[in-house]
Amino acid sequence: MPRPANPRHYRAKESCTGDIDGEVFVLSANAIYSADDPLVRARPELFMPLEADRTRPLVEQATAAPGEIR
Repeated sequence: MPRPANPRHYRAKESCTGDIDGEVFVLSANAIYSADDPLVRARPELFMPLEADRTRPLVEQATAAPGEIR
């Protein structure tokens, strides 16, 4: 699946603390941020694009298929 050109959400790569223009921030690993969040814009190297996980079915199958045991 190709990467989206402009992802709407980003995931923090690791936990860290720092400051931007004198304001302290605490970043937790795997926290999800919007693309327009000031922290994402100021420090993009701390984030990776969040891609949708399309490997799971959208709806769970409620009954067993032929030959399956539930």
